[in-house]
Amino acid sequence: MMQKAKKDKDSQLYYTGQLLRADSIINADFAMLSAKLYREYDTDTLMEEKKQLEKKHDKDLALIYIAVGTGMISMSYIIVRSRKRERRLTLQYRQLLARLKESEGQEPAKDLPVDPDEKSLYSPEVIKDILNKLKEFENQKLFLEQNLTVPTVAKMMGSNRTHLSYVLNVHMGITFPSYLKQLRINYITKLLLEDSKYLNYSIDALAVECGMTNRQKFSSHFLEINGMRPTDFIRKRQQQLRGN
Repeated sequence: MMQKAKKDKDSQLYYTGQLLRADSIINADFAMLSAKLYREYDTDTLMEEKKQLEKKHDKDLALIYIAVGTGMISMSYIIVRSRKRERRLTLQYRQLLARLKESEGQEPAKDLPVDPDEKSLYSPEVIKDILNKLKEFENQKLFLEQNLTVPTVAKMMGSNRTHLSYVLNVHMGITFPSYLKQLRINYITKLLLEDSKYLNYSIDALAVECGMTNRQKFSSHFLEINGMRPTDFIRKRQQQLRGN
């Protein structure tokens, strides 16, 4: 529509110019005919219309130049911002890989030693038993089950929620939600690094794979633990495998 309107304006300007040119020739060479034709059309009106069309044409060109210039500035800004973001993500990805490599083969030092002389609500034997059962819970990957709560996990261990919460909070320095979150995100991150088929999974499928049912929560937890969203991590991993 815009191109058609512009074409119509250009045609109108062209034919107005041609008519005025013909008028000047008639005035010079055919004075009598000019007088007759003057009654048919008004040269001054044509001149004014030509000026208006030229002004309109120049204004339209100026608007086009402004629009193009604004578009180029916006595009340049988007490109610069995109490149900065990519550099930042690449750095975060490399730092994450280095952190994961450093932690490989290391025994998690998250449980605090049980002091027999510590004044506690629970005996050292009870605390140590729960710590051992938590290790078994991790080794058997029971954290991949969905909708886990403190009572359900405590029941798995043959304990109760009060004992489990106490050991997690006091001896491991972590809440139950954070504990589950770390186990699940660490697990799925390792899968994404070790088996490329998971790179083709949807975010919803990855969430289910590590025991979550909510895509938004999974993405937020992944960002919190790894410093980048799963979509960015997957893209960077794919680039790495392609050798980019």
